[in-house]
Amino acid sequence: MDEGLNTRQEYYLRLWILMLSLDSGLANVTTLLRFERPVSHMTGNLSSMVLAVGSGEGQLFLRLFLALTLFLLGGMLSGFLFRERLFAPQKRYGVLLILGGLVSLFLRERPELFYFLCFFMGTQNAMFVGFRGTLVRTTHFTGYLSDIAFELGAFFSCKGHHGWKIRLYLASILCFLIGGAVAFWAVPRGGAELFLAGAYLMSGSYYFLLRRFGHWGPSVPRKPLSQGTDKALGLPDISV
Repeated sequence: MDEGLNTRQEYYLRLWILMLSLDSGLANVTTLLRFERPVSHMTGNLSSMVLAVGSGEGQLFLRLFLALTLFLLGGMLSGFLFRERLFAPQKRYGVLLILGGLVSLFLRERPELFYFLCFFMGTQNAMFVGFRGTLVRTTHFTGYLSDIAFELGAFFSCKGHHGWKIRLYLASILCFLIGGAVAFWAVPRGGAELFLAGAYLMSGSYYFLLRRFGHWGPSVPRKPLSQGTDKALGLPDISV
C-alpha cells in the first residue's frame, strides 16, 4: 500500500481541483446569463419544476425535466467509467474534460449548449475525485459551506478538526466565483463560451501533464472503495 502523495504532488493535484471549480463557475454563470437557468446544481431547477406545474407552464416543466434527466445521465456516465471507486491516474479524466471543451466549442452559439452543460456538469460532479482520502465535488458548493461550518465548529470546541479542508473548500469557492466573474464580463462581449471551452481544454491538458511528468504520485490500492468516508479513496487522512 502506498503512503499517499508528497507535498509537491498534493500541490499539483490541488491546483487541478481548483481549475475544475473555476470551470464550473464559468459554466454556471454563462448559462444563467444566456438561458436564465443554472447547470452546476439542480436544487433550484427542481423547485422551479414545482412552480411550473403549479402555474401551468408545461413547456418550462419539460425543459427543466430534460435538464434534470441529462444531469442524471451525466452522473450515470461517470458511474460507469469510475465504477471501481478508485482515484488513480486514469486517462479517462483528461479525455472527458477535453471532450467537454470541444463540444462546448462546437455548441457555443447554439441553444443546445445549455442541455449539454447539464449533462456535462452531472458527469463532472460524479467523477471520482479525491484529496487526502476525502471525496470532493467540483460543480456546486452547498456541501462545502456545510463542511466548512462543521470544521469551524470542531475547531472552536477544541476537538479534532481538519484545517486543510477549510482551506481547500474556501479556495474552491473562490475559484468558482472567479470563473463566474469571468463569465459575467465575457457574456455581453460574446466570448464566454470561448473562455469556457478553453478552460475545459486546459483542465484536461493539465491533467495529462500531471500523468506524463509524474506529478500525480503512486496509484491507490486496487480494491473496491465506498464513498462517504475519510478513507474512501485509499489515501491517508492527514490532519493539519
